[in-house]
Amino acid sequence: MDILLATLGSAGDVHPIVGLAIALKERGHKVKIIASPYFKSLIESVGVEFIALGSLEQYLSVLENPEMWNPKKGINVLAQDCVLPMIRPLYDIITSHDPNKTIVAATSLCLGARLAQEKHKFPLATIHLQPSVIRSIYRTPLLPLVKLPKRLPPIIVKLLYGAIDFFLLDKIFGPALNDFRKELGLSKINHILGHWMNSPEKVIGLFPEWLATPQRDWPKNTELTGFIHFDGAREKEQLTDEMASFLGEKEQTLVFTAGTAMKHAKDFFQASVQATLKLGKRALLLTKYASQLPDKLPTTIKHVEYIPFSIVLGKIGAFVHHGGIGTCGEALSAGVPQLIIPKGYDQPDNAARLENLGVASVIHPENYNAETASEKLSFLLNSARVS
Repeated sequence: MDILLATLGSAGDVHPIVGLAIALKERGHKVKIIASPYFKSLIESVGVEFIALGSLEQYLSVLENPEMWNPKKGINVLAQDCVLPMIRPLYDIITSHDPNKTIVAATSLCLGARLAQEKHKFPLATIHLQPSVIRSIYRTPLLPLVKLPKRLPPIIVKLLYGAIDFFLLDKIFGPALNDFRKELGLSKINHILGHWMNSPEKVIGLFPEWLATPQRDWPKNTELTGFIHFDGAREKEQLTDEMASFLGEKEQTLVFTAGTAMKHAKDFFQASVQATLKLGKRALLLTKYASQLPDKLPTTIKHVEYIPFSIVLGKIGAFVHHGGIGTCGEALSAGVPQLIIPKGYDQPDNAARLENLGVASVIHPENYNAETASEKLSFLLNSARVS
């Protein structure tokens, strides 16, 4: 049997799928990953067959669009530039295989995989990397666009979900998806992200139960596996002597990242530098896009394009990041105190869950500055309760 693993998104979305592919390959399965060409070399470097979905130019154009991170416009940009253009290509890739000799596992927004299952009976598991995409009227995920009271009667939450689908999500995702369904001879659907995207055969959550307790109205076929850790680190990879020397004692160094896909975080890095100086600490600024950084950095602050989280997070005092689920998982594994600045999508819900666990503090992006950051970091660095 061939196993096709399909994913959309940035490194935080791709890395867990690579980790899953490695584990399946070690068990003797033939595995292929369907992803953006941006990740071709990474995937092939671990000995997994790669199938390109979309073009490199498409991926890079999404990164260039600052409205991707606009709380009100981002969902439309995500749909029009990332999700909807990949429905037909992903469907075509999957249906070029034999449904009797192929198993498919695809992340939440790989809608072409659901169509291949529905039309041609490909066995499919839907993979959710984050708990916020699994709806519940009993434990409502924190939604980036809709501020709900913490306690609402379940019937009210159900009505609100219906309104979100009808007035927002189905209007964004529905026309293109239903046009293609019509071509395939399939009927029109609604509640696309609320219900239809979940495979009726299997739903897998790549997060632990202690992060998101399963609810009685989750899909009945849902199983949680815990986090899958993969960050590109080579076997037995360690910090260079130069980096180890720079980090110094654990409590003296901070690490800041706005996420691998973020090219529009100049204010974040400026405030982070100022907060580091205010606290008298050292810092690593992780980004591939140096144009976001101040022109000159003090000697106590170092820019690094990339470093595997698994070899650095256990050696620092605190970690400041955007709240992507992959980053959260690596930070939890390292046991490092976290300061989360969630921008949108699943990030506010991830941040709230970690704050409730007592392992993180949260600052809204509009309130992130040298003063608020240094205050929260001082608490994290000196609190015996946060770990």
